[in-house]
Amino acid sequence: MMILLWLVIVVLILVVVILLLDMRRIKRELTRINQTNTNAKVTATLAVHRPLVQEINTTLDTTRHLLRTRQQEDARVRQLMTNLVHDIKTPLAIAAGYNQLVQKNAPAPEDRARTQKVADSLATVSHYVDTLMNFSLLQETNSGLTLQSVNVTDLLSRLLLTYYDTFTAKKLTPDIELAPNLTIRTDERLLSRVFQNLIGNILTYGVGQPTIQGERLADQRVQFTFANAVAEPIPNVAALLARFATAHQTAQSSGLGLNIMQTLVQRLGGTVSLAASTRTQFVVQITFPGVSES
Repeated sequence: MMILLWLVIVVLILVVVILLLDMRRIKRELTRINQTNTNAKVTATLAVHRPLVQEINTTLDTTRHLLRTRQQEDARVRQLMTNLVHDIKTPLAIAAGYNQLVQKNAPAPEDRARTQKVADSLATVSHYVDTLMNFSLLQETNSGLTLQSVNVTDLLSRLLLTYYDTFTAKKLTPDIELAPNLTIRTDERLLSRVFQNLIGNILTYGVGQPTIQGERLADQRVQFTFANAVAEPIPNVAALLARFATAHQTAQSSGLGLNIMQTLVQRLGGTVSLAASTRTQFVVQITFPGVSES
């Protein structure tokens, strides 16, 4: 009788051990599935665990389906945003062109003043549309970057040339000092949007003579400085990098521009710093790891 009892106890212990070992195996499979991008399912080796494994696999299938649906919806929203931005940019450019023609042919000072207000408003709207485009681009590039060696001196020079007429219309004469052949490894499209955002900030908020500089630092990093005077004091410069922060609480702005610009720069491996030499002098510096000139 005692022998039979001990045999039963041993068998029960073996069964419990086997069940626990199989549960540990199921847990390892679940951990691997959760940590990797795979369509694998949990397997059942014991009949007693088969209903549990079936429910786990059903949950995995449902979760994967919901994730695919969410990704498809996000892609559709991003594409809609991109199309909307481009649709807005076209009539804005046409309106700006017609307004320039009216400005050139406006004989009376009051008419020229009105058309200048229209031009300023169109430029502001265009700047906000560019911010929306930056946000759309940021969403698109979450999947990866196209990195290549880029001569940023040439890139920024070409971009500044396209803004020549706009600077002239705003009566801004930028002081541009770019060291030759400043080269970094970056995504050219994203970096172009960063520069366009910073130039747009100068055109929207700057007064007087802005300064745009590019230089190679002693540690081979490449640094670009965008500085401009502003019409009103900036109470808290550092806070402008916070999402939804604006220079002036009364400004009709989303406050996303500098925050998105900072995110883009960080995705490119760079850093952003803000400063104010005076309460009305606004300075943005972006710094990237450089590529050896040799």
